[in-house]
Amino acid sequence: DWASIPYTVSTPNAPSNPIVEYQHTAGEKFNVSISWTPGTEPNSGWEIKLNEGTLYSNRTTNSCDITNQNAGSASIVQIIEKVGEHSTSKPLNVPIQVPCLDASAPTSIEPALNSVTFNFDDANATFETRKIVIGSAEYDANTASVTIPELTERTSYAYEIREYCNTTTNTYSSISSTFSTLACYAVAGLSVSNVELTTATVSWTSQSSIDGLQYKVVVKEGETTIQTKIQTAKTINLEGLTQSTEYTVEVYEQCGAEENWGAVSSITFTTKGTKNYISATDGDFTTGSTWIGGKAPNSADGDGTTITISQGHTITLSSAFTIDEKYTVTNNGILVIQQGGELINTTDNNVGGIIEVVTPIKDQKNWHFVGAPFTDYELEAGYKLEAIKPVEGSDVAITTFNYTTGLWHSSDEGGNEQWATYETWINKGEGYFAWQFYDGAMRFTTYGDLWVWDTDTTGHNGSYNFNEPPLYKLNNDDEVKFTESGNWIALANPYPFKLKVATFLNDNPDVQGGVRYKYNNVNKTFTISTSGEIGVTEGFFVNFIGNVEHEVKFKKTQRDALSAKANAEREFIRLALVQGKREVELLFAQNEDAEQGYDILDANKLFSPMGVAEPYFVTDGIALVKEEVRDLPYYATMNVRSQQDTVMNFVLTNLPEGYAVSIIDGEEVIDLVEGGVYSTEIASGENADRFKVLVKKNVGLADVEELDVRITNSNRHITITAQENVRTEVYNTLGQKVFETEETNFVLSGVASGAYVVKVQGAKASKSQKIVVE
Repeated sequence: DWASIPYTVSTPNAPSNPIVEYQHTAGEKFNVSISWTPGTEPNSGWEIKLNEGTLYSNRTTNSCDITNQNAGSASIVQIIEKVGEHSTSKPLNVPIQVPCLDASAPTSIEPALNSVTFNFDDANATFETRKIVIGSAEYDANTASVTIPELTERTSYAYEIREYCNTTTNTYSSISSTFSTLACYAVAGLSVSNVELTTATVSWTSQSSIDGLQYKVVVKEGETTIQTKIQTAKTINLEGLTQSTEYTVEVYEQCGAEENWGAVSSITFTTKGTKNYISATDGDFTTGSTWIGGKAPNSADGDGTTITISQGHTITLSSAFTIDEKYTVTNNGILVIQQGGELINTTDNNVGGIIEVVTPIKDQKNWHFVGAPFTDYELEAGYKLEAIKPVEGSDVAITTFNYTTGLWHSSDEGGNEQWATYETWINKGEGYFAWQFYDGAMRFTTYGDLWVWDTDTTGHNGSYNFNEPPLYKLNNDDEVKFTESGNWIALANPYPFKLKVATFLNDNPDVQGGVRYKYNNVNKTFTISTSGEIGVTEGFFVNFIGNVEHEVKFKKTQRDALSAKANAEREFIRLALVQGKREVELLFAQNEDAEQGYDILDANKLFSPMGVAEPYFVTDGIALVKEEVRDLPYYATMNVRSQQDTVMNFVLTNLPEGYAVSIIDGEEVIDLVEGGVYSTEIASGENADRFKVLVKKNVGLADVEELDVRITNSNRHITITAQENVRTEVYNTLGQKVFETEETNFVLSGVASGAYVVKVQGAKASKSQKIVVE
């Protein structure tokens, strides 16, 4: 009887040692991975249930994944091991508690004397509720900014931020740290002054009514603290700094007798140095007071120099400034290149920021031939006419020349007006006529897209947007060339510096007659010239040989290095002294009536003192910056000084018709032709008595004609009486040009009392006369 036989049923061992891992997938979803140790070996698999629902009926591996679980959710997973065909183990119950997403730290904590404010970025918040726990107190924190009051000043607190993703299961994530309530007010009026190469002064004031407080001053270079000092004075003199270096000074105020510091106040400054210029205010580029440290940029400053125009500042460049490999120029404000100013860039880098180039001052209701020295940042083919910035509330009318039809764009073959618009593209080097409806100068700006059209007015209104990059840059190409068809070509200087007319014509041999035509808005005619300069923004005409395609070439090598000294539309004798790669030109006035010799260049200023020849003119053994050249033949004794034995080359780079130049080396006379070179060895030290330069007229050259003109001066009111159109220039006793105009009646204002030279230049002759200004 089988029923009477005793037996025992064995239950298989249950699985054990569950390991649960959670992995965030997306949003508020997690994957749950579970692994365990089998209870019996061998077995025939596992049955897995989730909250009584079957997930797997016959799992063959001792692990499983449960996907797409909500953050903060809780559940029970049952794992039942199967042994044989009919035997199963007791279930292994594994509780699953899906975590919340990581808690977000506050964006900032702002402690005060008796409170603290927590600020959060809740743009993508996923929690159900948030709490801040300080000690045993718990504060609701469901808003982006939470202030906790009734704290104790000068006290450190530990805090915990809890973000609940399931309040039913009390599931949350947390982050902890500490803060301290303030000990006192932050200092006010923090300022820096007396910034020099290695020193500076920092001062501040206190907002507290308590006397005798101490202050902690921390000086940082970058992120490194280089000095910490505790003092009662509200001023500190910093010493031992590094020139051209940025420093940050932090000042903390103490509250009460304990050394517990309040909120920080900080200020950043850069020490004065030869390698960093930052504008301090609006002003002239070459004036020291314009720049922090009181020193204007100089070409002898050394490697790595930077020039920064601070945002909101407008700096004007009225003379020539050269950027070579030493300089990096950055602009957050506006650099204005005034009439007569030049930015000579010898590097391959482009000058950034907003730069305005000013045309010569003109009268309203006149045509002016102009062009901008710009190129588009992306296309680099030219610029749009939107780059013109007229006087506010006024406008200009622009017309370009159609080389194929020979017509101005203002009229087509049917006589219909076709004015250029602000969307019209202009090639680099292409000129156009502008009709001004206002007195003053046009400006070209690298910004572009400057104006917002107002349909209710006749002008444009707008402002700079400092947050957007400029659309244009100052043209810095080594060569600008483009091809056009036709005879007459309208051109303009494509560079922010002056060019030599003669060199331009030499680089463009197809120009008919080798001349350029410059528009004179006074008599409404074009004047012919083969020499002189092409000014910044200046437009002109040339006539090419044959009505075919012609290539126009502008080159940076057409720049006149002496353009800042020689402004007249006439040729000069130029003698260059060359040593290795260094060169300096000595300039002689062709006009023998020149008063004060304002056409003589002080070559001594163009050389550094380290092993470089320094030529200059002397008369009767006295070195002169300026010399009067009245009579020919003219002898100039030349002192060639050097710190080493070397070879010096005398090169006659330009010789106008009718003149002759000779070098007298001791007893030897060397006649030079244009382009001719005389090379000789010189000893170190002074060579003051060895060389002379002889300038004379060739036989048969007629004397220079004096202009038939009368100059009268009545209480600074100057009247020019002449039978032709003239240009008047006024020079001080140092030979510096202080005024110029094409008007025949003008008031000489803005100059100091004293002696001046008025020079009146006609088409073929000139006259100079001294005047006294009271």
